[in-house]
Amino acid sequence: MKNFGNYEILCEIGQGGMAQVFKARQNDLKRTVAIKKIKETFSEDEDFLRMFKDEAVIAANLNHPNIIGIYELGKLGHSYYISMEYVDGQSLKKIIESLKTLNERIPLSLSLFIVMEVARALQFAHRLNVIHRDVSPSNILVSYQGRVKLVDFGIAKAEHSISRSTRVGILKGKLNYLAPEQAKGEKIDHRADIFALGIIMYELISGRTLFAGETELEILEKVRNAQTENMLSSLTIHNCKHVDVSVDLKNVIRKCLQNNPDKRYQDISSFIMDMENITRSYGLLSDEEELSAYLARLFGRENENLQGRVNEAVYPRVPGPNGWEKVSSPEIIYQTKVMRGIDAAKLKNLRLFFICSLAGAVFIFLFIFLKHGQNLSTEHIVDALPAASPENKSADAPQTPQVPQSDRIQGNLDIGEVKEPEKEISGTIFINVQPPDALIYIDNTFQGEGNRALKNLKPGEHIIKITHPDYEDEIRLIKITSEKQKFHLLYRNGEIQVQD
Repeated sequence: MKNFGNYEILCEIGQGGMAQVFKARQNDLKRTVAIKKIKETFSEDEDFLRMFKDEAVIAANLNHPNIIGIYELGKLGHSYYISMEYVDGQSLKKIIESLKTLNERIPLSLSLFIVMEVARALQFAHRLNVIHRDVSPSNILVSYQGRVKLVDFGIAKAEHSISRSTRVGILKGKLNYLAPEQAKGEKIDHRADIFALGIIMYELISGRTLFAGETELEILEKVRNAQTENMLSSLTIHNCKHVDVSVDLKNVIRKCLQNNPDKRYQDISSFIMDMENITRSYGLLSDEEELSAYLARLFGRENENLQGRVNEAVYPRVPGPNGWEKVSSPEIIYQTKVMRGIDAAKLKNLRLFFICSLAGAVFIFLFIFLKHGQNLSTEHIVDALPAASPENKSADAPQTPQVPQSDRIQGNLDIGEVKEPEKEISGTIFINVQPPDALIYIDNTFQGEGNRALKNLKPGEHIIKITHPDYEDEIRLIKITSEKQKFHLLYRNGEIQVQD
């Protein structure tokens, strides 16, 4: 471990052209955070720092379930850093790479769920006139609990202020997700984010990179031209049961990827509305629980290894004069075999104790073995004796009383009806909302924004509350019983309708 101001660095979890990212523990608040430490090369660029600070302040005020929370912007020595919400999971980039290695595609419903969660984050930011500028798989994090988070709002704008030669190195790997107007160096608006989201949607569904090339220059040229029609025409929806869904999804992607921004979706809310209709019409709704289960299968072993590395860094122990002690520096982790403070006399006593313990164990084993052997011998002797015949029985020997046949119990005993344990029931509430940015609560606990499937609900009454700034809060009481376990709710014009 390494101290970094008020933080204790646990391990490095990522690195880019501009910064390193660490998992850390905040000492005063006792919480796990992510530290993005800006490389010192950029700490000397005044234009970059000024814009970086301004954009970080804006990003810190984006309070939304699908946006990473910013805790602190600070400087330690020559290093500027951002303390932010830690996500225990994987980036979408890592998920896509793992799927390509396994020659798999993520299920369609999960792909659309991820895209919709990112769209809701963008919807919230765009309403505050905040443009992300770098919507790419590396900036989309998915937790092992199935939560989707968008990170690095405003960082791309700060990157734009640095020198051109340096910026080329930072943009490496991100060129594939630029909008044409970005690649041409023109002024951009929120529609550039919509273009990038269309690319991600295409790649999740197809399993292919939309703008691929041997060199950065080749990729940049393809992005500028944005000739996507041939790619869309050959797009096949993997394991899709509905023929029409392919046409509808292609039309949505096609509208996102128009070269001319005026021909794209003019706002992300329109995109969300079309996607809501598709997922509802074709039964492609998914949720955090299903995404969590999928990630557990995809990254289960790697998650355990990462946790093991962190535990080793946080809780290393070495033998010392007072027993096993927590180490005070990383170097001591590698000294676990050094028996410090144990002299020769103590080692001799330890050997003597070990020998006595071993001798005692052998004695107990022999005692049990011999006793067991005697019991076996006695049983064998009894079995070897001849059975007593009626002639050899003594007249004085007690006779076993004979029970008349008529007095014996006939038939089976009535031990009562054996009942199987009742199957535990759980309920599910499907909620479809319009407008799509309505907020959903159950039993005063926030569930998220937009369509939701609330699963594994216990029997009994549950309070559903849906809020939207344009309407008064709407509340419904839903009772889950053994007879009724599934409910479908529609939220329209500020009212909740319960469908049969």
